[in-house]
Amino acid sequence: MKPSEKFTEIYNYSVSFGKVLGFDMTKSKFKLNIRSATVVIYIILTEIMIFHSIYDNWPHFAKIIHALTTEGGLIIQFSRITCFALFREFQQQISVNTLNNLRNFEVNHRYSEILNKSLRQLELVIKIYVLISIVNYTFSSIFSVYQFLVNGKYELQVLIYMPFINHEEVYGYLFNFFFQCGIAFLAYDGLLTYDLFPIMYSFHVKGHAEILIEKLKEFENDLKQVKNESTEILPSTSKKIQQKQENSQTDVKKKLIKFINEYEFYAKYVKELNEYQVINSFVSTAIIAIALCFGVYIMTKVSFSSGLTVTGSDLIEMILPCAYGTLVAYQNKKLLKAINSFPWYELPLESQKIYLQFIQICQNTPKIETMIFDLFNFASEFGKKIGYNTTQSEFSINHRMLITTLYGFLGQIMIFNTIYDNWPQLDKIIQALLFQGAFIIINVRIICYAFERELQSHIPVISLKIIQRYEENHRFSELLHKNLDQNKKVVKTYIFISTFLFGITAIVLSLQIILTGKLQQQALVYLPYLDHENAIGYFINFVFLCGISILGFLGFMPYDLFLIIYGFTVKGHADILIEMLKEFENDIKSETDENLIILPSTSNETFQELRNTQNDFKKLLNFIKEYELYWNYVNEFNCFQSIISFISIGVIAVALCISLYMITKISFVTGISASGIYVCQMILPCVVGAMITNQNFRLLDAVNNFPWYDLSINNQKIFLQIIQIFQNIPSLKIIIFDELNLELLKNVVNASYSYYVFLNKMT
Repeated sequence: MKPSEKFTEIYNYSVSFGKVLGFDMTKSKFKLNIRSATVVIYIILTEIMIFHSIYDNWPHFAKIIHALTTEGGLIIQFSRITCFALFREFQQQISVNTLNNLRNFEVNHRYSEILNKSLRQLELVIKIYVLISIVNYTFSSIFSVYQFLVNGKYELQVLIYMPFINHEEVYGYLFNFFFQCGIAFLAYDGLLTYDLFPIMYSFHVKGHAEILIEKLKEFENDLKQVKNESTEILPSTSKKIQQKQENSQTDVKKKLIKFINEYEFYAKYVKELNEYQVINSFVSTAIIAIALCFGVYIMTKVSFSSGLTVTGSDLIEMILPCAYGTLVAYQNKKLLKAINSFPWYELPLESQKIYLQFIQICQNTPKIETMIFDLFNFASEFGKKIGYNTTQSEFSINHRMLITTLYGFLGQIMIFNTIYDNWPQLDKIIQALLFQGAFIIINVRIICYAFERELQSHIPVISLKIIQRYEENHRFSELLHKNLDQNKKVVKTYIFISTFLFGITAIVLSLQIILTGKLQQQALVYLPYLDHENAIGYFINFVFLCGISILGFLGFMPYDLFLIIYGFTVKGHADILIEMLKEFENDIKSETDENLIILPSTSNETFQELRNTQNDFKKLLNFIKEYELYWNYVNEFNCFQSIISFISIGVIAVALCISLYMITKISFVTGISASGIYVCQMILPCVVGAMITNQNFRLLDAVNNFPWYDLSINNQKIFLQIIQIFQNIPSLKIIIFDELNLELLKNVVNASYSYYVFLNKMT
């Protein structure tokens, strides 16, 4: 069977299974805000883990709960923001979502009708329990999986607060993570209600039905206590109000009593449940989740990221939908057949031992070949041809984590509508980097601190290594190589600010386009130098700006190359670049003149500090003089080549973005679409790889080896129009969903064709 047929089989099965449960996979029943809030929670929790100070002073569980309602330090600030978003969404969503889902699960859950009627009275219990559970489970589990996937080992101190953990081996912790993440995710979306939650948790942690019965009895006692509590009706001068209160209270009592009575039947059913089946389904779930995680990890790692390894945070966010889908159908053996299309062999020996322990438990999981390793092997060979080894990263873990943190913060900031309406001016964003203030400033200050700390130890070394590697391709590298140490401050400052300006607006655009299919104008007001008037202009600008920002942030793209591509991308003329350089020169000279006067001071330290600042400005002036040599090169730059590479990157990025979007969306996600931020984070490495080799058409050959066939006819026509623009690209087809905004894709075609006509006129 062809890889594409396997993929189609998985997709078709997922759709069919979703319909059995009452879901239409292509239409999400959840509003955008509730999906975004879920992503926010996991982003915030992941980011909190990154700061080493929290490793050493990890709060007790009681303090975490306390942090949800009080003010305080770093972790409390994050928790309060999360709490605000969570409760705002719960107030709007949980009743409706849970009721709808319970109706859909009528066949599988005998208690659904009872809970359906009583849910409104139990809403507060559900909200509080789920909120605490998400915080409790996710904090510890994200820690453990992040360390395992990135480091391959654990630091014991981060496992201290893993609740009720009794596993002593590495795979036990990994086991724990997947189940906890899936449970928390299900609980948040309302698919896993209060009573089912302790059921699954009990079997997971203890593995005995007796524990479940105890939980049910505790819950029953709680409800009886509520039933027996004060029945006194407050006096009222209105008989109607008094009667209404009495009827309401009586109705609640009747429903709760009926709920308790019928719960006894369910308790008997649970007691008779085959413990082996439960444990077996638990193991199956973990196997599926780990397999999907590893498969997605390979795909993202080799997505033309040219040496940049995807971080553990990305994996966590990508595995959640997979765990979600498998847990919904945790006793359905057909999912095991689907997982057979993912790879297990060719792992490092230590990893093989761990995974084989799981596989041996499930005897119906054969060893087969899949398309993933074919893609992995090809991408590895391709990377070696262009000078990279895709299996090795030159960057430290901290530096990679920092990138994820930055974009996580930016995506998180965008989600709150209040910031859309009060978007800060450009100067306020710069000011936010330095001063303390409101919500956005808190995040920016933390990023600023971490960024500076990492840059001090990384950017000079990284930049020098990259420049040496690209000596042949970039004429200016030798010049910049000699002056890099003197210009370090300029490079850091400019790239830092630019990353913020481009990253913030680009993520807003991507979230809006991918999730809603349209743009809100107010979010685009501050996109610098934007002169496009239609959706395709914004989209192409987004793809390019993201690539530029990431490259600049990592040190791949030195200061002058940054300006070249920025100038050609936004305006398309070398003259604009010259103007920008001159403006920069004037700014530096102006700043130097303003600081030439050294203020009198009684402190020798202050005097010396001012003198050092003046010397820095002199170095900058030398930098500008040597830049004049570079201006001549810029004037000779071939505009035609720049535009060609620009369009090529856009086409590649769009194709990869859609394919990755498709992959995440059909990863057994029954009823909830992958959030747009997943797509943002997965497409960036692709764009980075394309940008680094922005005139290397071999990337297009690599794309052709990905299975693009099995498209609908309409989608084939759209993408074939794009492909035909480039005569050196053979026909290829891209797998996408019909629900994608086809109007946007048509705009891509039209814009690409317009560029093609323009280039023909030039030549």
